[in-house]
Amino acid sequence: MASNYIQNPHKTLTAEDLKPLRTFSQRKDAVAWCKANSVKPARIVKLQTKWQHSYALDMGLNCFLVDDGMREALERNSKGIYDSH
Repeated sequence: MASNYIQNPHKTLTAEDLKPLRTFSQRKDAVAWCKANSVKPARIVKLQTKWQHSYALDMGLNCFLVDDGMREALERNSKGIYDSH
């Protein structure tokens, strides 16, 4: 699993800092995703930008889990959920 380092996650971040991260709108969504995917983060941290807040998975030492959206899209396509016609 890839991760990005954020030096101080408690300060207000830019949207560009949050873009690559796997984020959740609610803490309970993060917990449910972790259980479903057998991921054990060190903690779930509330990150803030000027206009929004979201929760991210800290895998330890302020390294936050990166969203593997392309990999998941390919997995869904291989299962036939999306038809490419």
